[in-house]
Amino acid sequence: DFTVSDALGGKKQLKSFSKLMQELAFDVYYDYNVTNGYGYDYSYGSLKYSSKSISNAYSTAASYVLSTGLIDNSRKSGNIISPRFYHALISEYAAKANKNGATGLSLHDLGNARYSDYSKNDVIYSDTAILYQKDALKIANEKLNGKVLLSSPYIYAIPFASYASNVPTTSTLYPIVDYSVPLYQLVISGCVDYSSEFVNYENDNDMNHNILKAIETGSNLSFLLSYENTNNLLDTSYTEFYNAYYLNWRTKIIKMNNILNETGIYESYLISHKTLDDNVVEVEYENGLRIIINYGNETYQDLASGFAVAGNWFTVVEEGDK
Repeated sequence: DFTVSDALGGKKQLKSFSKLMQELAFDVYYDYNVTNGYGYDYSYGSLKYSSKSISNAYSTAASYVLSTGLIDNSRKSGNIISPRFYHALISEYAAKANKNGATGLSLHDLGNARYSDYSKNDVIYSDTAILYQKDALKIANEKLNGKVLLSSPYIYAIPFASYASNVPTTSTLYPIVDYSVPLYQLVISGCVDYSSEFVNYENDNDMNHNILKAIETGSNLSFLLSYENTNNLLDTSYTEFYNAYYLNWRTKIIKMNNILNETGIYESYLISHKTLDDNVVEVEYENGLRIIINYGNETYQDLASGFAVAGNWFTVVEEGDK
């Protein structure tokens, strides 16, 4: 069975927390690493469980320093688990999650990457690895009554997800890209609920910009939050979470959610996206809701509707059917 750090309250408090959240009608997803291993139960575990690269070296996953983009040598690198073990791992994780009060599983590293294994006796190519992932996701789906949270899942994983988190709201914006279209959201909207990348983590945009992106893509907002003051993380390996203290975000979260709920975007699903001008787009939802979004600094005058849209804001051009 797994252990829970005493600093987090231990396993007993985790069960109590899970029970409380369910009483308040919130789902609780336990997050697991499936594809990466950071320790084995016996000395030669890496020889058995780790996948190999085409050069016959063990495949590893390293952490990186956000400010430099270089490998963080202060943290232990993990081994990439061979896809042949996904079935056994998920079966074990699902049983533990059920036993300890979770309503679902968060599998952030499945469904959004493919890992090969070039071990001489049993080669698994990346295309075959998808089948191993789909098998593991099917098990999780069955064991947790369909409650599986995935991070930016590829299309093959969507049928197994009850929720998609960390979905990008823009493209890479390389110089050859003029503007981005939320194609991913246009495809999955109405099929599975989804949220954006964390507003307060690796995101330098202001509150208005995040509201506009949520409207443009039909995304729920997501935040990475801590109960205690993140000053406690100074001089630790977790300083990247400096912006997570919930008291600093509580007022903004409430305001942003109120604004988005009032638009009515969560009462339907995204069906259309048009570029009207530089930094100006129009989105339409299935219930007829139409909204013009102006990312520019100057007021935009829409001749077709007669509406003026303030800079860095939006205007509802047509209300949706209730």
